Amino acid sequence: MLSAARHAAEVLRRFDIEPKPMDRLLRTYLAEHRGLSSRARRVITHAVFGVMRWRSRLDGAWKLAGYSRVTNAERVIALLAWQPPADLAVEECVAVPPELVRTLEGEMPARFPGGVAAWAGFPELLYGAFERRWGEEGAARLASALDQEATPVLRVNSLRCTRAEALERLQACGI
Repeated sequence: MLSAARHAAEVLRRFDIEPKPMDRLLRTYLAEHRGLSSRARRVITHAVFGVMRWRSRLDGAWKLAGYSRVTNAERVIALLAWQPPADLAVEECVAVPPELVRTLEGEMPARFPGGVAAWAGFPELLYGAFERRWGEEGAARLASALDQEATPVLRVNSLRCTRAEALERLQACGI
C-alpha cells in the first residue's frame, strides 16, 4: 500500500514538473514499472486521478488541519483514506489525522480555504462562470452533478445480437 502511494506521488510530481495529458503520463510511468501488481496499478491510477480531481479540496482540508505546505504524498494518503479503491480495506490505508477525513466527508466548513470552488474541486475561474450563468444555487448543483462518477454505458453491436438479447445475456450473468 505504501509503495503504491509513493508511486502515485511520483506520477503527480512528474506532472507538476512537466504537465502532459495525465493518461499518457501514467501509461508511460506504469510501462517503466512493469513489476507492479495489477492491484498496485489500480491503486496508483485511482490515487492519481482522484488527486487530480480533488486537489483543491484535499489541500484545503490539510490547511484546516494545520499544514501550511501540502505535498503530493500527503494528498495521496488523504485521498486513499477518504475514498479508498473498492478492493482496498480502509485499515490498509496510511493513517491520516482523523479530523482531516471528517472534514473531507462532511459538509463544507464555513471558512474553507479557497471557498466553494475549492470544496467542489473546480478552478475559481470556472466555478465563477457557473455562478454568473446559473446563480449560486445552480452553480452548486451543477458542480455536484459534475463531481459524480459517470455511470458505465454499454453499446450493443447490432450485427452480433439485438439489444434485448444483450440484456438477457447480462441478466443471466447477474448483471
